Amino acid sequence: MLYLMIQAVLFGVGLIAILATPLSQQAFTLIPLVTLATAALSVPLAWKLAPRVRAVG
Repeated sequence: MLYLMIQAVLFGVGLIAILATPLSQQAFTLIPLVTLATAALSVPLAWKLAPRVRAVG
């Protein structure tokens, strides 16, 4: 569950960074790259944050 939330936030930040800047001209190539990058980055972040979330709750 934590993985999905982290990926959603990272994807939103990446998408806004693409669409709100001049990079929007290359959106068709950059959006799939952002999707793959957020999927890859979310795994270690969720793995690192999960014990902290369990300790709090």
